[in-house]
Order: sequence, then structure tokens, then C-alpha cells
Amino acid sequence: MAVEQIKETDTLNQGSVKINAVLDQSNASSEKVDAYKTELTEGVKQAKEIAENAGNQAKEIAEEAGENANKKADQAIAASKTAVDTSNRAIGTANQNKQDFDALRNEFEDVVAESGDSTPEIVQARTDTQGIKQTTLQARLIKDFGDRLTSADAVQMFSGPINTSKTMDFSGKTTGNKSSNPHVAYADNSSTSLKTPTASWTEMNQEEYNKVAGRDDTGVSTESMRNGIVPQQRYEFDILETVKQLAPNIFDGLDIGESVKFVKDNFISFSLNTRSKASSSGNKVLKVATYLESANTYTTQIQQNAADYTDFKIDINDSNFISSDGKLNVLVYTDSANGVTASLVDTDYIGTQLTISLNPLTVLETSGFVKKSYVESEVSNLATKTELDEHTENDDNPHNVSKSQIGLGLVENYSVATQEEAEIGEVSNKYMTPVRVFQAISEWVKGKFVGKVGDEDVGGVKNFTSIPQINNIPIAVDRGVAYKEITLNTSTNANIKSGFIRLWRVGNLVTVGIYLSLSGPVRWANLAPFPKGFVPQSPGSFGVPLGSNGGEQLAATLYGGSGNFRLLTAGSLPSSGYDFQGTGIYYTESDFPS
Repeated sequence: MAVEQIKETDTLNQGSVKINAVLDQSNASSEKVDAYKTELTEGVKQAKEIAENAGNQAKEIAEEAGENANKKADQAIAASKTAVDTSNRAIGTANQNKQDFDALRNEFEDVVAESGDSTPEIVQARTDTQGIKQTTLQARLIKDFGDRLTSADAVQMFSGPINTSKTMDFSGKTTGNKSSNPHVAYADNSSTSLKTPTASWTEMNQEEYNKVAGRDDTGVSTESMRNGIVPQQRYEFDILETVKQLAPNIFDGLDIGESVKFVKDNFISFSLNTRSKASSSGNKVLKVATYLESANTYTTQIQQNAADYTDFKIDINDSNFISSDGKLNVLVYTDSANGVTASLVDTDYIGTQLTISLNPLTVLETSGFVKKSYVESEVSNLATKTELDEHTENDDNPHNVSKSQIGLGLVENYSVATQEEAEIGEVSNKYMTPVRVFQAISEWVKGKFVGKVGDEDVGGVKNFTSIPQINNIPIAVDRGVAYKEITLNTSTNANIKSGFIRLWRVGNLVTVGIYLSLSGPVRWANLAPFPKGFVPQSPGSFGVPLGSNGGEQLAATLYGGSGNFRLLTAGSLPSSGYDFQGTGIYYTESDFPS
């Protein structure tokens, strides 16, 4: 009910009446809020009791109570605002009631959170032994107990082939390693068409493997905004290796083709499970396909809207999707991008359950076990322990084995030579052990060969067919000495009156002698190219200092550079002329001149 405001013309008594009316209305609001508070407190108490018995039911009750509480709170706030306009006292009362109400609502929401899906015990109770979160506890129990082996199942197991299931996903997968988990995942956002397994792919990294291994709504996203690009993910499941993990010895002696044929012949089905989402410019359709190697194309298995993470499952009974190397390739993709809106595919989990028919008796036999009937038939023919002991202790050759029967028909019955017999080397009816051979050789070489160390006198003429070396320097004793002379004059350089360079080569060492009579300085002049067979091994470090006949003792040096002998003298020489000469040695690896 509206409250009349106090006017300037009102008497004190009239103003008091109006103020009292405002206070009465404020008190009424406060009583309503207190009533709501009591009602909420009772609701919280009941919700806690329900939450302890059934989390899902408590959540529904709490949400409904919360909605009602919010409505009633809005009503209380509206009523309080009227009092706020006219009375500070009403404002204080309403604000205090509002704070009490918010505290109760927060407490109530905590109860909802404690009883919701986030409770670890509830989540754990609905997660099956394969790590898949089922929608209800009943679904989880049906799934797990359906995989249990009963006594009847055990009897049937040893009566013939049974269908055996094995889950293939990326739990425990390490990037680049197939030893612990043989399956591999790839992603691509660069192609305008669906890429086949033989195309170039990029393997997922470790963080992406961790994401695609569990259902936690943090999947691996592959996207592109470029026009025509198809974001796609390929999951390669190694069927052959998975079956080998179940029964490794079944494949002993089989090549890859025979092994894959065995898998296909005993194949029952695939159960493909994925939790994914997708979006593109025109739709949010997720597509899942399997690769058919014989046609070099993909067959679509799932094509559904998946704006948010959605669980899909499909059973496949066609063994032709197993490739020639024993793999199942699954492609997850969506429509291409249009250059404006990005297309993406996001996989939170993917796995395949393989079902194959295996005979437990065959598995046991290939693992080293034998059939009971075979053992019983063979045991009756076995000797007793006493008979076996007597036979093994008989050293009179009870089987009349000859030396030819054991491969010794051509071996003479000789003893081993003594050391003395080995060193003399005269007897022909003794065998030589490695020790006796060493002793015989050591005795025979004494005084006959040049030792590697120690001082020795070597007589006679020795004909070496290759070049001997001293301290790794070859000595050309089989080629003698090579000689070369180069004449120098004014045609060589205008300031050279006369001169020569004489070269003697012995082995890999070259002795160079030079004489020059100059009429003026020669500065970095090429005198002559290095002759064939006389090229320095390191021309840049070659240099022969030259002496002079004059009293001034002017400097001059013969250098090597740019394939030439080069000369450098002092900057000025006597006008009457000046003579230089010198000798040096350098090393060459050039072929010996003919």
C-alpha cells in the first residue's frame, strides 16, 4: 500500500502518523524477510539431508529452491526500496536483511555444488574400468560386469574359439615412440582435400596426445581460416601389433602378409568411439571416415551435428578397412573454410575396440604348452629314473658311435706336440695348439727379421718396392734427384740484369738456390711459375732471405705466391747495381717430376 508523504502544511501529529505508517510498513517488510530467511534455512537443512542420500536429487531440489529464493529476495528488495526513499531506519533494516539473505543463498549454493557432478566420489562412481564416464551408475555397472568372466565363460574358453576384445586408444602414448603404445595420431590444416595415409602428415605432440587420451573436454583442435582448407586429424590404430600383444607366439614364422591375413580371417568387428565437436562456415557437422586401401579413398562412418563435445559410437564389421600392413586409419574432419569463417575439428577422445576370434588352446600351444593327450601318449614310452641313470653312467659306448658319425672321420688320433717339438719343427704326427704355434714362430724368427725396436745391424742389399720414410718424411731413394734451373734477365724484369733459380728435389724436399744481379729495386715481382713437381706444399709460408755482396747489406727476399716465385728488395739500390744470392729448403707433395 502506498504511503502518503509528509507535507509542509501537516501538523506534528499528522507527520507522526505518516512516519509511523512508514515504520509499520518497514517492519512488515522485515518480518517478511525474516520469514523468508526461516524458510530458506529450513530448505537448506532439508537439501543437505537429501544431498547426503542422493546427489542428483539434491541438485534438482536445490536449483528449484534457489529460483524461488531469488524471486522472494527480489520482492523483499522491492519492498525495502520504498522504505529507503522515506526512512533511514527502513534502509538500515532492509540492508541488514539483504545481507543475511545473501549469506544464506551462498550457503545454499555451496550445498548444490557439493551434491553436483563435480563431487569426486560421484564422478569416480560413474567411471568404468576403461576410463569412460558413463551417464549413470547403472550404465557403468552394466558395462563393467558385462566384461567379467563367469565360470561358464571359462569352460567355453577351452572348448574352441572365443571373441576377444581389446581397446585401442592413446593412453600412455609417447610422441615418436611405438614401444609402449603402437598407435599414432596426426593433424593437418594445409590441404584442400582429404589426405591419404601415404601423404605427408605431422604427428601430434605430447601435450596433444595427453588431451586426446581422456574425456575431460580439453581436446585437440585443428583449424584453418584459409579458403578451401579442410582441417583434419588422422588416427592410425595398429591392429596387427594389438593382436600380437594378445597372442604374440601365434605369428611365429609368419611374414607380414600372412600375419595380416590371419587377423582378417579372424576379425569380428571394430567399435569406434569418439568425443568430438566441429564447426565450419555453413554448419557444425562432424565427419568420421575410415580408409579403404584397395580403393585409395575414405568411407564416411559418422556425419552428425556436433556444435559441442558429443559422444559418437559406431560398429564396423568389414575387415577390408585393415590395410596391408595391419593398420586401421580413421579420419576426423569437417567442411572446408571459406576464407572468412574458420573451420575447426576438435577431438577430446578417440578409441577403437577391436573384437577378434582367438582359440585359447592354439594360444597356449604356440606359447610352449602341449596337449594333455600328447603328454599321456608320450610318457608311457619314457624310461624310469633308474634306467636313465644307468644309461648315462655307461662309458662303454653303448650306442657304438664311430668317429665318422660325429664328423671326425678324417681326424687322426694324434696327441699335442710339446714345446720342444714345436720349436724344432721336425715331427709330423702331433697337433699344434695356438700356444705351440706361437712358441714355434717365436723361435724360428730369431735372427731372421729386423725388429721394430732396438739397435740392429742389417747386412745385404735390400730392394724396397715403395718409398721408405724417416719421421713420416719419404726418402726418394728409388727416384734419385730431380733438378730444374730457371734463367732470369731483363725479359723477366727491367731491373734484373742477370740471374738464375736452381732447384734440387730429393724425395719430398726441395733445395732452392738463387743468384741475382740487379740494376734497380724489384718490388713484389713475379720471377717465374713454380715448375711441375717443385710446387711448395704451403706457398704462402715459403720465404728465402737473400744475402748481398755489397757493403750496404741491403735486404731482399724470395717469396712464393699466386703460383710463382716472387722477389722483394729494398726500396732503393746503388745506381751502379747490386747482387743478391741465397739458399733455402721447402717441402712439396707434388708428384715426382719425370
